[in-house]
Amino acid sequence: MIHLKKEETKAMVAVHGWSGILLGLLLYAVVLTGTVAVFAHEIGAWSAGHLATRSSFQQPIDATMRRLTAQTPPHYGEAVNLFEIGDHGLGVFFHRHQPNAKGVPAEKGVPGQL
Repeated sequence: MIHLKKEETKAMVAVHGWSGILLGLLLYAVVLTGTVAVFAHEIGAWSAGHLATRSSFQQPIDATMRRLTAQTPPHYGEAVNLFEIGDHGLGVFFHRHQPNAKGVPAEKGVPGQL
């Protein structure tokens, strides 16, 4: 064990404490600016007074879904998933559940985009 003089020990504790404070403040700044960067679009809409964001997807879904259903092979008609693509696009996945070679259930299907 290293023995230091009392003054040296106090100096080392002070350096350790102040460096911890400075690095903690730096970490706080990184987290705060990262949060602002991630939620910039939402913060901008909120600060402009808009209650809801506008979607670029304006077409009715029913007619498009019927058209895609007619184009999809019938054996993939067991289930359909709708999901967001990019900022405001919609994707669709027609699929069925079937076991793979190991007997584990898996999804087989065809993707599409609305």
